[in-house]
Amino acid sequence: QRSSFREKEQWKIDFLSDGLHLTPLGNYRLYELVVEVLDRPMLSVENDEKVEKKDEEEPLGLGLSVKNLPRAYPDHSLVNDENPGKTFGTIAEK
Repeated sequence: QRSSFREKEQWKIDFLSDGLHLTPLGNYRLYELVVEVLDRPMLSVENDEKVEKKDEEEPLGLGLSVKNLPRAYPDHSLVNDENPGKTFGTIAEK
């Protein structure tokens, strides 16, 4: 089953604020779709050679584990609300 914004009948109302820009729900749906593509396997390995998936029904992805991707900055939940520079200053010093 293909995922998209248009799965929902009211996608324009739910996901677009003015017909162009995403609503918070639209941004979250975009995030879900990006993570889905990143996590979905892209290639299978046979005899140490990369071979494209043969199943035409299942869409290809990038085969990356989102949880294991390196971060350039800390998760927003770890940023010091009172003094954000304190959090980012620590990163710049490393």
